Amino acid sequence: MKKALKILGITLGSTIGLVLLVLAVALWVLFTPARLTPIVRDVASHYVKCEHEIGKVELTFFSTFPHFGLAIDSVLLIHAVEGAENDTLLAAPKLVAAVDVVGLMQQRLHVSELLLSDIQANVFVDSLGVSNLDVLNLPSDTAAEEDTSAFSLPFQEIRVDELCVSAHRLRVLSLRDSMDATICGMTFHMHVDSWSDMRMQLTMAAVDATLKDVPYANQLRVRADIPASVDWETMRVALKQAHVGVNQLDVAIDGWAQAGEVIEMDMNLGLQEWKISEVLALVPPCYLSSLEGIRADGILSLDVQAKGVYSDTILPVVDAHVVLKEGMGKYAELPYTVEPLMVDADVHLDMQNKAQSEVKINTLYAHTRGSSVRGEGIVKDPLGKLWMDVKTEVDVKVADVKEFLPKDMLVAGQVKGKVEMQMYLDDLLAMQLEKGRVQGDLWLNDIQYKADSLYAQLPANRLKFHIPNVQATRKEVNWLAGTLSVANAEVKMGSLLQAEMGKTDMEVEISNILGQDPRLYATISLDGKEHIHAQMDSMDMTINKPVVALSAIYNMQDSLEMPTVDAQVAFERVWGYYSDIQVDVAQSSLMAGLHAPQLTASVQSQSLQASMGTDLAISTGRVGVEASVKYNKKRQDNLLLQWRPKLSVDLNQAEVRIADWEEKLLIPEIAFTYSNKACHIEQSRLILGDSDFSLSGDVRNIGRWLRKKGTLEAELNFESEYTNADELLSLLSADQGAEEEGDEVRGDEAIRQEGDEARGEEVREPFLVPTNVDLTLNTQIKQANFLNQTARNLGGKIYVKEGMLVLEEVGFICNAAKLQLTAMYRTPRRNHIYVGFDYHMIDINIQELIGMIPQIDSMMPMLSSFKGQAEFHLAAETYTNAQYQIKPSTIRGAASIFGKDLVVLDNETFSKMSKLLMFSKKTENKVDSISAEMTIYKKEIDVYPFCVSLDNYMVALGGRHNLDMTFNYDVNVLSPIYLGVNVSGNLDDLKIKLAPCRFAKDFKPLFHRKVDTQSAELRSIIRESMRKNVKMQ
Repeated sequence: MKKALKILGITLGSTIGLVLLVLAVALWVLFTPARLTPIVRDVASHYVKCEHEIGKVELTFFSTFPHFGLAIDSVLLIHAVEGAENDTLLAAPKLVAAVDVVGLMQQRLHVSELLLSDIQANVFVDSLGVSNLDVLNLPSDTAAEEDTSAFSLPFQEIRVDELCVSAHRLRVLSLRDSMDATICGMTFHMHVDSWSDMRMQLTMAAVDATLKDVPYANQLRVRADIPASVDWETMRVALKQAHVGVNQLDVAIDGWAQAGEVIEMDMNLGLQEWKISEVLALVPPCYLSSLEGIRADGILSLDVQAKGVYSDTILPVVDAHVVLKEGMGKYAELPYTVEPLMVDADVHLDMQNKAQSEVKINTLYAHTRGSSVRGEGIVKDPLGKLWMDVKTEVDVKVADVKEFLPKDMLVAGQVKGKVEMQMYLDDLLAMQLEKGRVQGDLWLNDIQYKADSLYAQLPANRLKFHIPNVQATRKEVNWLAGTLSVANAEVKMGSLLQAEMGKTDMEVEISNILGQDPRLYATISLDGKEHIHAQMDSMDMTINKPVVALSAIYNMQDSLEMPTVDAQVAFERVWGYYSDIQVDVAQSSLMAGLHAPQLTASVQSQSLQASMGTDLAISTGRVGVEASVKYNKKRQDNLLLQWRPKLSVDLNQAEVRIADWEEKLLIPEIAFTYSNKACHIEQSRLILGDSDFSLSGDVRNIGRWLRKKGTLEAELNFESEYTNADELLSLLSADQGAEEEGDEVRGDEAIRQEGDEARGEEVREPFLVPTNVDLTLNTQIKQANFLNQTARNLGGKIYVKEGMLVLEEVGFICNAAKLQLTAMYRTPRRNHIYVGFDYHMIDINIQELIGMIPQIDSMMPMLSSFKGQAEFHLAAETYTNAQYQIKPSTIRGAASIFGKDLVVLDNETFSKMSKLLMFSKKTENKVDSISAEMTIYKKEIDVYPFCVSLDNYMVALGGRHNLDMTFNYDVNVLSPIYLGVNVSGNLDDLKIKLAPCRFAKDFKPLFHRKVDTQSAELRSIIRESMRKNVKMQ
């Protein structure tokens, strides 16, 4: 193509030279057209080797005054090349040239005007590069073909002042380049004021062009107006106010360029208010396919300066000012139209030092629907790493994104504020935001969200964030920091959940969620200025002024891995209810930590109030709880044993009210620690009515006991200043009745129990002593009230060990007696329960004792016949069934009673005896002394003979008393008379009659010490049982 253009230029220059030469000859010889035409044709035949035709040639003067001119009415060049559609290379209907005759004689060709009118041309190049432009006789050597300077004209100087060319149609067809171009309606005018100053004007009415069957131009209108100054020695070209245009588009060009080994330049180009739609209309359709579905428009203005050196390796510095106004953009697959879109930017490109290049965005504004964004900033090194420093102001209507959300999801509200970013493009594309800086300050106004039954509303909120977090509270959360200030928030989930939050500030710091580390580090703090309220189903809760500080580590790739969490929570007050449970907690704080596999927590509260309807109410003063629990994933067999807890509780000034209790339970203080190894009760004090209790001690081996691999060991101390047993029994009895009334019978023996119920029998389950408990309870009660009696210094030890309950020397002092009890309760089988006891009462006030324990009259019916001081000892053992009904065949025991100065009370029995024996002391029936022993075996009580001094009588008596309350006693009067009496029957049918004397007059009762023997046997049983349970190492 380059060669073809070179040949075309040579041809055009040669033609002009030929014409001028002919003109000069004509001027010399003053040829007429008839003489001039053959001469011109002859000269042309020497230079043009293709077929050609030259029309009439005449000399002009008046039309070209003051110069002579040569006019040719037609020029035709015909050059047939195989493959060409047309053999005509050039058809020029008229050619006129005005020549300076004087200069011509001096070998200076000065053409004042050269005019070619209405020409047509067809340029053709075949696939091998053969062109129909090869029409001149040129030297045939290779050097001449490559060097056009081998062709020369016979003039020392050539000058053209004005050139006017008009073309009807020009066509260039190159098979080698697959190019086809047609130009119609072309005019070219060049005016030269001097050899260095000129002006060229060009118009093309229609240009069509294709390249490789791709249309690049379709009826384009082209124009140019180029004033130029040329310094031919330095090859410097200067343009001033030059314009080039295509269709409605116009480019203003100003500046200069100088050619040498390199091209130096300082050029300015201006595009003023180009419509983008018109620019896109010039783009070949093949390139528009990548823009399918995109509509764009606007008015573009561009001022460009290119200054510096241009060569194969050097490019000039380019500065540009770009303005887009009234812009519009629409993508078919998006529901938005961006309009208006406005841009004002300055561009600086330095290809030699790319890092110094930059794009300064003075203004960027885009608007769509109800949303807009406005920005400014600078882009450095746009051809290299591309660093961005951008500031934007956004005003987004949240509803504008609804097309991207599920159809059943509704959003509304406004996001308004500023976002700034400083970052390299590669870091942005790789989402390595921490390598740059991103920060924002946004207002979230009237945000509303609705999906399914969930509804959320945030009327006024402020969100601030920045990446990276340069002031991180810990190094792991140095990626993002954000604060959210909530003026008010409301969340609803149908009728199930309703929550609202007052003014609250929240701060969040997180690690890089886009990085390689799968672990997410986060710290969250919340500062509630008002309250948080939530209501769900039958639950309602309000938290006043909550303060939360939380840090967490979470594996985002393994949801089964337990997170690590540390939390601190404090609030002024929490109150609420769940069903009929109400809670009110004041001035509380919580510290908790989850460090797998351990969870720790610490709770401190100034007060707590809770209630359960009208049944239960609790209030406390200070509450402190320290807790930790360790997870043991190996223990899948027992949910409780999967966790190893440690607990420390410190509570004071608690008060418990139970509806069925007339008295309230006061808890002045409780302090204990607990773990699966041991529970240490430092102190605990309770007050119920008039009674107070204190418990302390240790419980050990809890974990092994829970795993059923060990024995629960405990050593506890129970103390009380005063215990009102009557009051406690009254409270517990009322409560027991209320519970039993609604209890349901369950268990393996439901059928048997149902049978008992059918018979009207009360169903009770016996207390089965656990076999894996080793308990020692030391008791000390300074004063107790029981059965309207006051007991003092009640104390002793209680053991529970290997299915056995032992009361060791439990004693107390009351008005009725001094008592001491050693007992054993053992449950080898549910329906076979062993009970053994060694019971001693000293300094008995008989009437007080009967008043305290009315049931004792059934066991010792004679006791009710006396009053005064006595001493009683009882040692016995038996077995009962599950209903604690004694099995008579298993009863065995011994009892003794001692008394002095007793008084026999007047009753029916005594009256009969006194009449029969004719007692003289009618005012007081005093017994000087009594000492009796008895044994109990199965259903029989044998009373060993003993003597009684009554009135003037010495009486010996003995006999048998049965559990069916029948008896048979032999009573012998030893002095002053010797007389025998038999007393038998029962209290309702008493039979007294004279009988032979059983005892001798000098009878002296023997002391059998059966109680001591029985007591020793019982204690031996207890001792042996305890010894068997000792685990030898």
